[in-house]
Amino acid sequence: MHFSTIYTFAKNMPKNKTIGAVLVFYNTQQKQMDSAIQQFNRIADANMLLCIDNSKNNVGYAKAVNKGIRSLQKYKLDVLIIANPDIDIHKITRATILETAQHFDIFGFPFREKKQTYYRGVIDNLNMSGGFTHKKENNTYVKTDFVSGSFMCIKSSVFEKIGYFNTQYFMYYEDVEFCLRAKKNEKSIGIRTDKLYTHISTSTPNKEYYLTRNRLLLLFRYGTIKQKLHEIIAFPKHCSIIINKQKLIALKDFIYMFLFN
Repeated sequence: MHFSTIYTFAKNMPKNKTIGAVLVFYNTQQKQMDSAIQQFNRIADANMLLCIDNSKNNVGYAKAVNKGIRSLQKYKLDVLIIANPDIDIHKITRATILETAQHFDIFGFPFREKKQTYYRGVIDNLNMSGGFTHKKENNTYVKTDFVSGSFMCIKSSVFEKIGYFNTQYFMYYEDVEFCLRAKKNEKSIGIRTDKLYTHISTSTPNKEYYLTRNRLLLLFRYGTIKQKLHEIIAFPKHCSIIINKQKLIALKDFIYMFLFN
């Protein structure tokens, strides 16, 4: 397995590091890569920013992130950040990250995307789909079900407790599954609402496929009997209304993965 590291560690590692960051690129324009590196260099400790390019060999967001996390963990950092390059973190600083880490084990921030602001990550009680609220929060620190993987901050102790991102998800819902697993292990998850970042939504091949398949994987792995029965009863309806080829393939692949993995 080949990972292309485009920003490497220096030979003499500084001591007493507290923050590291992993950026994952996939066919990312040079200007966008440069901007992301510049932004996170201001937050991460010197030589603790690791960028992984998935362009030539796309092993998925989850697997690339895990590769970066494992590389950084040996330096005993307090907080590890994973992020997409298509974001602008504005006034979020190193101090912001360290302050928020006093409140949550896993955390993020509200984000702007296509003129809309998204706040808390919420898992639907019926079908376990992951979505975000739009209502502005009154409190600075707010608990959530999950944090967007486009910019997620995680204490190192979380990985020691629950392990890494589930690579079976490849991309989409890996952030929801990770947070759900952390919550089951009594880790706190939330957002800091007085700062926000901008996420430039880019088109992703097979997005509908992964969203459909991975929601079903999440539901049948963590859902209640009631939730699973509801989904099974709804299967015929789904089959009748789903005309999107990606969704049909996703349904087939989920059934295979659920039965044989």
